[in-house]
Amino acid sequence: GWHPYLPPLINGKWDLHAPPPESQFHVELTLPKPFHVVASTAYLREDQAATQKIVSKAPLPFFSLSLGKEVVHEEIKVDAVTLSYTGPIQNHKYGKQVLDAAERATSFFLSEWGTLPVIELQLAHAYLHQDLVTPGARLLFVNSKLFKVLSPLKRFHESRIAKGVFLLLLQELLPWEEPWAVETMSSLLVN
Repeated sequence: GWHPYLPPLINGKWDLHAPPPESQFHVELTLPKPFHVVASTAYLREDQAATQKIVSKAPLPFFSLSLGKEVVHEEIKVDAVTLSYTGPIQNHKYGKQVLDAAERATSFFLSEWGTLPVIELQLAHAYLHQDLVTPGARLLFVNSKLFKVLSPLKRFHESRIAKGVFLLLLQELLPWEEPWAVETMSSLLVN
């Protein structure tokens, strides 16, 4: 789900345009065994008889999470960037299309901006109500209907994936930059 954040209170007024205040989350989840977890951080897994415990390795300023049962997980590498897609097993062909679009976007980005340090970006299946792609922290949520329902608009859908990948890569490259500036740069790269 989506959780609101409390904007900073500056001089007695809420600054709704400022990024969320710095915070450090320590995440610990206990889940039934059949669930697969995709998170925006590395985590430790402790398996017990019927459950698994997921604990973040370090405190985090932002955290994105996706859970699923019976999933397919695919990975590709583009230079130092590892891209992975996790989605329902019945969407296996769809996952390949998503990963292919993300790979082309990453290759283009690296040709324009140069090499990046070793990073992993994850793409995860999600049911989104208002958009096709929504970025999280090192995690891109991609709508399950992206190529299925609107296949004549494939180029548009691929550009939405590219914009999301550009946004995540720019966040890695320019972590100090304002969110609106990163969003604008990712939009310009798509055009």
